[in-house]
Amino acid sequence: MNDLGEYRWVRNRLARQLLIRAANAPTASNDRNDPNAVANSFAYPFDGIDITQLHIPELKSKFVSLTYDEATFAFLTQCQSKTDAVCKPCLDACMQTLLKPFASVTTINGLLGRGQMWVLSTKQFEKLLTFGTRPTQAKDRTTLLDIGAGDGNVTKELASLCSGQVYATETCPVMQWRLGRRGYTVLDVDTWHKHDRTYDIIACLNVLDRCDRPLTLLRTMRQQLTPGTGRIVVAVVLPFRPFVEDGANRLMPSEHVCIAGATTEQQVDSLVHSLFTPAGLHVEAFCRAPYLCEGDVFQPYYLLHDFVFALSAIPDWAMFPDGPVNVCCTQATEGASSNHR
Repeated sequence: MNDLGEYRWVRNRLARQLLIRAANAPTASNDRNDPNAVANSFAYPFDGIDITQLHIPELKSKFVSLTYDEATFAFLTQCQSKTDAVCKPCLDACMQTLLKPFASVTTINGLLGRGQMWVLSTKQFEKLLTFGTRPTQAKDRTTLLDIGAGDGNVTKELASLCSGQVYATETCPVMQWRLGRRGYTVLDVDTWHKHDRTYDIIACLNVLDRCDRPLTLLRTMRQQLTPGTGRIVVAVVLPFRPFVEDGANRLMPSEHVCIAGATTEQQVDSLVHSLFTPAGLHVEAFCRAPYLCEGDVFQPYYLLHDFVFALSAIPDWAMFPDGPVNVCCTQATEGASSNHR
């Protein structure tokens, strides 16, 4: 097996990777005889949180333990097949290099039809929504709104739980086009909340750390939720490291919410205390999940660690007066691990 050391003289990363793959062709061909090799070797710590270390008492009974399922297995198998194809990933890498100075990563992925995301399968979403003392019923899941839906690959897993219309918002025009092709109704990102309708499920998956005003967004979603039975499904990568895409640039959000803590458990507590509670939202259930993205010529997939929450609206009569947003200067407490997208 040839390693990187033999090809350090090749300065271009893509060319170096192609040489390595060519040199390892006999071994690689054996690996390709098993199209599920990547999926079979995938191991994820769904239980990777010590609930005894949570300082908010009611959270300890809200954790949902998930398991690796067939739908996640199928997504990883798809990732492997695309990487093994070689030609398409190489072409994508070249096009990304050409387009990167002029367009955001989201736009490039939309143009190239690459970089699909994965959070939870339909069965896993259903387990999250039906967990605990106040589970949602099938009859109460009609309309779905997905905020920042991307190309809709994650949306379709939630859409399978809803019997009615699926709505979505997305800032990227290319992704809007892809959502329309799936049959979803695309709403304007600035006026979606001004329509005279409520939603049974509102999804906001890995958006809060990429939007300009996360607390304001949560409060707006709460107002558009079906009273009593509605749920907001929020996925957040921890540690919380926010930025806003502006073309090829990355800017700091104007509404800076501090999610502090040196451990995962402290960050979960902080997320609830600093973001969900001030927005008038109550945690019904939460889980840990792999936030997967299709890979490229270098590797089949990329992985971050998500926490996914099912939230209900705290009734108006029970709401505490809204306090100021918890602002701090640092991105994360010293000692937190560093995840980058």
